[in-house]
Amino acid sequence: MVSEPPPVEPLARVKELAPDCRCLLLSENREWRDTTLPFRELRTALLAAGHKVGVVSINHSVRWPFVAETPDCIFVWNGCKGFRARAVAEFLDRDIPVFRLERGFFRRNEYTQLDLCGFNHTASWVGELTNPCPADGAARFAEVWGSRPAALRKRTGYMLVLLQTLGDAQLSGSFYQAPGPLVRAVEAAAPRALDIRVRAHPLFKWNCETRGRARMIGGSLAEAVAGAQFCVTSNSNAGNEALAMGCPVMSIGPSLYSAGGVSPTCSPTSLLDTVELMATGWRPQRKKLNNYLYWLASRQWSREEIGQGGCLQTVLHGTPA
Repeated sequence: MVSEPPPVEPLARVKELAPDCRCLLLSENREWRDTTLPFRELRTALLAAGHKVGVVSINHSVRWPFVAETPDCIFVWNGCKGFRARAVAEFLDRDIPVFRLERGFFRRNEYTQLDLCGFNHTASWVGELTNPCPADGAARFAEVWGSRPAALRKRTGYMLVLLQTLGDAQLSGSFYQAPGPLVRAVEAAAPRALDIRVRAHPLFKWNCETRGRARMIGGSLAEAVAGAQFCVTSNSNAGNEALAMGCPVMSIGPSLYSAGGVSPTCSPTSLLDTVELMATGWRPQRKKLNNYLYWLASRQWSREEIGQGGCLQTVLHGTPA
């Protein structure tokens, strides 16, 4: 039985960043040194807005209250696992708002998600995905992707299974928490005539050879997607890139693309029917898919944009940065 993702706290319940607000950045030393992460730019933006900013190097040995003066809000990278999750729970128990940061959706090392409730399918704005995207969404997508989304044409080829890293925080609430059970379930559900290829996450080595009918595929994501009729995944961000490449995606469990109405989602009991649907050539509506991708581009920010501080207005009020 899969657990439901935690409820998203309405933005209306979160206090605004008033002048002189005490902001605390929770950051491991390695994160502070990582120049692909926007902690320094975030501190610059908060200071420029007149806030007090503290930085705590969070680790296993740090215990509540972390700092002498209780902050008005905190900023943390991911915050869903281990000691950071415990630290976040301490603040939330005291009704202190938590801003979560995570890699972006496209050109991930250059862009960051920033939200008061979560990231990916747990973000506060997920319910807006079927509404018209922000006015600059198409331009932002074209800038970061390099072109418009690819056309949705009839495709042939294999079913491509996109794996995630073991312990991926966004797998919380998913039916399959590890690659093995996911691949075996897909093998059992796929028509015998349909070839299955499996692409491991670049940061997690895994090989299914000789275990069943699925076979591993190497190369880049773009190369793997080029030969696919459709993709299957729990909720990998690679699914967003596949959609931008014009390849349909189905998700097994909660995901951004299913929330946006551009991907069929299923449970283990409906996996067979959903795979059969995809094999018949199902694909999302072009207009809906473009709107979805433009939304994602509008909810990721470069380090420079975070340093300028405008994106905090979007995070707090939903207004353009």
